[in-house]
Amino acid sequence: MEDFLIKFEQGLKGENKGLRSGLKEVCDAIDNIQKETNYVIMGQPKTFKTKFTDTFFIHYPYLMNDPAILDYTYYSFEVSRIKKTAEWIAFYFWNDYKIKYSANHIMCKGDKKIRPEHIKYVEEILTKRIIPLLGEYDKYGNRIKKGIIDFIEEKDNPTGIYHYLINKAKSNGEIIYEEYETVNDSETKVKKQRMVGFKDNEPKKYRMVIVDHVRLMKRERNYSMKENIDKYSEYTISLRNIFKYSFIDIIHSNRNISDNDRTATNSGRYLKPQTDDVKDSGNLAENCNYLIALFNPYNYPNIQMHYDYMLKDWLGKYRSLHILTARDTEAPKDLFLVGDGANGMFKCIPHPTDKEKFNEFKNKFKDYVNLSTSPKQDTGLPFPTSSM
Repeated sequence: MEDFLIKFEQGLKGENKGLRSGLKEVCDAIDNIQKETNYVIMGQPKTFKTKFTDTFFIHYPYLMNDPAILDYTYYSFEVSRIKKTAEWIAFYFWNDYKIKYSANHIMCKGDKKIRPEHIKYVEEILTKRIIPLLGEYDKYGNRIKKGIIDFIEEKDNPTGIYHYLINKAKSNGEIIYEEYETVNDSETKVKKQRMVGFKDNEPKKYRMVIVDHVRLMKRERNYSMKENIDKYSEYTISLRNIFKYSFIDIIHSNRNISDNDRTATNSGRYLKPQTDDVKDSGNLAENCNYLIALFNPYNYPNIQMHYDYMLKDWLGKYRSLHILTARDTEAPKDLFLVGDGANGMFKCIPHPTDKEKFNEFKNKFKDYVNLSTSPKQDTGLPFPTSSM
């Protein structure tokens, strides 16, 4: 059990603490972002699933930890790299300069545009933030410099993803094989090898895989949607256990949450997703370490108050976050956020029973909503996203 003792001693040294992220309450609920862990992020459309994933699992860890220990493989089947770049520039406009923009402002779509005096900040953000994350590309879209994120737009099936991640592991370390004996179709004894471990050249790295979203993977031949997702989930368990990959899988919820009996109970005040609301696959929820659901009560006009929060006070930006299942911490657990889908800003709302903190937060939220695109220099601005 020498391998266990090594892991145990690493914990004593603080090496198993995990990655901190910018939402302390969420970090505390899941014991930070860990290696060899499966996270499933579930929700209906307009719940900010992808924006939350980018902010919590990429931007905050990048800002609050040593970037040298981060390694991502990001399968983005919905959003192109160019669109993602614009979204992330909007995030860093807020994080670095406290200027509010959306991706549409960055790309000057419709009547939206950034101010001429802010153009220099785009170049600064690209150099300081985006290129270290996504890498550098030439005018034809060819990557000429790697970042910490391997960003993949081309769709692949579960087996293709499995082999890609094995090959990526091979380039970063040594796979350990074990020989075993079995019987072939001719009932003859044969010796084979199986993967049993991995020696990482950089063992301090957090190697994370994001799939947005799993229903958009290519299908294995003749597979149903459920069979395809279940096959992928099966692969992730092997990849997690052998190579210490962590997976952050984004998936839609089904329509069960809109059942009249559920929405009508207590006027929807305590309405939230359940574990069996994962769309098309129960295995994904059963195999994960954490099932995290985001919920947008504004989708239901009959809901005026959600838990202890009046929805009208948050101007469409309130979301609830529910840790539905957790193998390694306590669950279920309910948390409450404000989020801005335009720039990926998220902040946990204090409970109304703490009147001083709650009222202070509401006032800062009003200040945030009323901010224009003029640069602000006051360090006391609402919702600072990091200490950097």
